[in-house]
Amino acid sequence: MRCPFLALLSVLPSLLVMLVVLAFVGLFFGWFGVACAVLLLIGLVVVERQKAKGRQ
Repeated sequence: MRCPFLALLSVLPSLLVMLVVLAFVGLFFGWFGVACAVLLLIGLVVVERQKAKGRQ
């Protein structure tokens, strides 16, 4: 069992990168681009969780 806080710390840098990317996407493509990017991210998270469940 790992500490949830440590897991959160390991995810934080990628979350910051995602936020920066979303900010740039918002500047260039507007809200439609942000919505698409968010949907894509949610899809990626779901896929990663399914993979993690498959490993266990």
